[in-house]
Amino acid sequence: MKESKIFDTSGKVYFGWWATLAGFILIVFGYSCIISITGVFFLPVTSDLGFSIGQFSVYVTIQCLSSVLALFIFQSRMTGQYIRKIMIFGAVCGAVSFAGFAAAQELWHFYLLAIPQGFCFSLLTSTPCTVIISNWFGLKLRGIALGILFSPLGAMVMSWLMNIVVQNMGWRWGYLIIAACLAVICIPCVLVFMKWSPEEKGLTRKGDLEEVKSENGEATGATFKRAIKRPSTWIVLLSATTITIASGTVLSHTMPFLQLGGLSNSTASSVFSLMFGALAIGQIVVGAYVDRFKLIGGAVVVSIIFGIAFIATIAIPSCPWLVTVLILGYGFGCPAVNVISPLIMNHMFGEKEIGKFIAYLNIFIALGVAFGSTIVGMIYDLTGSYTPAFVLMASFLFISAILRGIFCSKKFYFKNRISREELHERSDLM
Repeated sequence: MKESKIFDTSGKVYFGWWATLAGFILIVFGYSCIISITGVFFLPVTSDLGFSIGQFSVYVTIQCLSSVLALFIFQSRMTGQYIRKIMIFGAVCGAVSFAGFAAAQELWHFYLLAIPQGFCFSLLTSTPCTVIISNWFGLKLRGIALGILFSPLGAMVMSWLMNIVVQNMGWRWGYLIIAACLAVICIPCVLVFMKWSPEEKGLTRKGDLEEVKSENGEATGATFKRAIKRPSTWIVLLSATTITIASGTVLSHTMPFLQLGGLSNSTASSVFSLMFGALAIGQIVVGAYVDRFKLIGGAVVVSIIFGIAFIATIAIPSCPWLVTVLILGYGFGCPAVNVISPLIMNHMFGEKEIGKFIAYLNIFIALGVAFGSTIVGMIYDLTGSYTPAFVLMASFLFISAILRGIFCSKKFYFKNRISREELHERSDLM
């Protein structure tokens, strides 16, 4: 049978797509349940146990900092020999933390249990899944695979389900169900589907460019120890932080901004849901675009679109129809975080030590998540308005568009700026 994008030469669905689907499931329980649906639990937990929202939300910062620590500890072990063991350890950490949340009575219980939750976030989801998907798909298909991997559809469904569970059974049952899913669903997914590379299944990678095929499977690229000494490496990583601060601002502050601007709670919630729906489409569209056309176009345009969304949001109280711009801007701008960023790492550094580069990318993304919402909240407290913060976010995004346009150019393609000696130098991970 003729090989296609979906099937391999034997007529079976290419195993990389099964790995992508399994990764999507891991993202749902180990990423979305930790980051995206925390708001479902805030009021029920704080009302029941007598905490303030500010006190309770500190656990999120602890969790983010813990995730950074986990990446520093384990990033050098993100290899075929260890990655499944690391992911299973991450799933166990997540199950323990959520089960502990279900039994927690004191504020310090949540703070303590946020530490293993951070390990789950880093060791089960973004970093290992992105590395594995990058191993299974070349640049012609990697964008759409990452778009599927980070689709927010799972977060939408889990948010709806957890709302029902919390309202009818209580928040403790909600946490217990997430813990059970991490143990019963995620661990088998890792064992069965998260294979390191096509070679492990006797297959060849799909989506490679012709120049990669001609290299006979040899992974070439920058070495991390050399790349980390180049200013461009730090600048591109910082651009990921600023974009993530903007993304986190939308998640944390859009709802209160819309409500302060005169929208009802139900209308603001509907807008928020539509934003996730638009993102589900945007992730796939942006991924497919950069696969078929040039990365530079996608990288620049999505950042500009995201910046325009912030400018439009400022005017929503006086021009309600601009809600449409916010919805579409988020849907087609937010892929700058999880779709575009890993592809820029591939473009600038190749594949030889891509695991290390992705790990450090996610460290900088986690720092944006940890502090972004707090920074915007402080600006609001100082000024009494979201306008200065949203203008700052738009500025971050427009600057990032320029920087990413430069770093996605031919000049910064790893083969055009790295010596032949470094390209074929033995990896520290080998």
